[in-house]
Amino acid sequence: MNQKPTLGTKGLNNNRKFVYKVAILFLIIVFGVSYFIFIKNKDKIKDDIALQSDVTKAALFSADLLNSTNLVASVKDIDSGLVAKERKKVLKRLARKNPGAFLSATIPEKERKTFSASVQAELEKNVNLTGELSTVYVDDFSNPINSRLNHYLSIGDQRYELYSIKPINIPPGTKISVSGISLDEIVVANAAGGSIKEKGPRPRLPKIDSIGEQKTAVFLVDFLDSGSQPFTAVTAEKIIFSDQGQLNAFYKEQSYGSVKFNGKVFGWFTLPRNASSGACFAANFDDISEIIAKNKINLSKYGRLVIIPSHPSMTGGCSFVGKINFTLSGINYYLSIAWVGNATYYNEPSWWGNQPFNWTNLDYILAHELGHSLGVYHANGWDCGEESIYGNCNHIEYGNYFDTMGTVGFSLHFNALYKELLGWFKSKNMAVVAQPKTIVLKPLEVSNPNSFQAVKIQMPGTSIYPYYIEYRQGIGFDSNLNSSHLSQNQNGVFINKRIDSWYPFPRLIDVTPTTSWWYDDIQKTTLNEGSSFTDQGRGITVTTKSITPKEAVIDIKFTKPQCVRRNPQIQYADYPYWEVPVGQDVYFYINFTNTDYYGCGSSTFQSTITVPAPLSVIYVYPENSKSIVAPEGEAYYYTQISIPENTPAGSYPIHYEITNITNTSFTSSTYDFILNVCEPSSCPDKYGGGSKG
Repeated sequence: MNQKPTLGTKGLNNNRKFVYKVAILFLIIVFGVSYFIFIKNKDKIKDDIALQSDVTKAALFSADLLNSTNLVASVKDIDSGLVAKERKKVLKRLARKNPGAFLSATIPEKERKTFSASVQAELEKNVNLTGELSTVYVDDFSNPINSRLNHYLSIGDQRYELYSIKPINIPPGTKISVSGISLDEIVVANAAGGSIKEKGPRPRLPKIDSIGEQKTAVFLVDFLDSGSQPFTAVTAEKIIFSDQGQLNAFYKEQSYGSVKFNGKVFGWFTLPRNASSGACFAANFDDISEIIAKNKINLSKYGRLVIIPSHPSMTGGCSFVGKINFTLSGINYYLSIAWVGNATYYNEPSWWGNQPFNWTNLDYILAHELGHSLGVYHANGWDCGEESIYGNCNHIEYGNYFDTMGTVGFSLHFNALYKELLGWFKSKNMAVVAQPKTIVLKPLEVSNPNSFQAVKIQMPGTSIYPYYIEYRQGIGFDSNLNSSHLSQNQNGVFINKRIDSWYPFPRLIDVTPTTSWWYDDIQKTTLNEGSSFTDQGRGITVTTKSITPKEAVIDIKFTKPQCVRRNPQIQYADYPYWEVPVGQDVYFYINFTNTDYYGCGSSTFQSTITVPAPLSVIYVYPENSKSIVAPEGEAYYYTQISIPENTPAGSYPIHYEITNITNTSFTSSTYDFILNVCEPSSCPDKYGGGSKG
């Protein structure tokens, strides 16, 4: 099966714009992609072009600052100060979009010291900081490629945005140290592997905070250009806190009576500015502090804070993952914070899946963001073409459409893994199977204290639990499963694969894959009666023996894990450069997956990069270009390439090769692209468009 076309494809050469146009045209002609997807693709292309422009601008600004040392001192300070201010704006955008490109445009510390104090105030600084890590899930439900994790480093009441060229796989709430480059409120970790280190114990699991009454403060905020307020505080309290509201009804049902949200709605509060796009951080921490102080709100009475901004442009939402420590106006709080958009359209049926009951935009986004606040990630999918688990596979963000922590709304209950992590299952609800066994499962939706409602399969002799199995029926908030196009999923069991990062999350497995798009394919995704699912790499076979509306009977068997070798798969190549001025360093990042079967064990991979003279590779990470990677595991390589001052302008081919040196039968995968080098006087987009004259 193929992943439905999204906006995340990255062209990696100077013909990117042309390739995008051709690709979009091809999709329109052959597959009949709808017009609105084309519009989204055009917007993404514009974003990519803007990134390329910022990369070039940052390099040129840095070159201009260094070249200004030849000016008379008074002229230098004036000219350099103006350039430094504009450069800072560009660098901040780069840090948020592409940390590697940010690092490539920084000026060495020795050179920064040659400028006057006023100019140095606008430049980046080398820092070593220690604080607490927090993580925010930013949700763009309409365009999942834009959804992301944002990380923050808190030191008292000082909060830095934290970026890195590699994933930050550390739980929020952990004390960390960071070695990197700062620019005002932004810190970018250095390229070295030890630039972010854990300095304290990891925090407790979310189940401690996800049981019982959830005392919640809700702030309603709008802006000078918001228009009329969509509802009153009284209406908001009914929606969020009353027993008649869908939010509490949903969480009561899916947690089996373990969770109830209660609290107070404050506002409306009008912020003294026009709105910017996006609900996330629409009211920032300074706004929150001012609201608390002016209105004498005792926030310490609450364990959760929800901010609902009202403006037509503010859709989507975001939330810190779990509770965090943070300081406002000198007072320390421990609570979760979520921003919930779509207030303007709050009472419309959910754009992310119509239900056979009242379920609005506000209901869905509240339920999703509060899931993050309780401590869970997204419910995702795993698309392997015509295979189920191995092969050319792709992660599908929000790809479990049967889960509120996914999207689309085929059904709404959280998956079994998240219910376990949040502490909602009783001790007898989860069957742990590490040897051949037949299990009877009751439906996931209804409390059955003395019956199994889910299975987690344990690899014999290990503490690894690769698969979770659940049985759903069209009951309550899952009643959309009774729809004709989804009803067949009541005739089998769902299988989710557990992924253990710093915090576990599931990927829905399609056990009946076809060549259709993911959205179409998983409308029939369950393992139905008489069918079997086998993971040869782990030696696990699951068979659905019988199904009734009241129970599913499944059989689990184990055999010796098999080893099947495959070429490594390059998942992502971060190449942000269209044209680069001579005399600059550039940074590249490649991410790959070991696609061997689980039974093969870990392998050692080596990265080789070939660049033509006079270009040279001056830094690689890992330093020996080697990584030990388990099957289905990921690794990355990071490279810094120097472009000397005497480099002729032109196109230079760059060749990457990822080789499994443990097993040479499947030697390598390659990646090639073109690095275009230009003279500073002829590089495009010097100061917002055109060439330098």
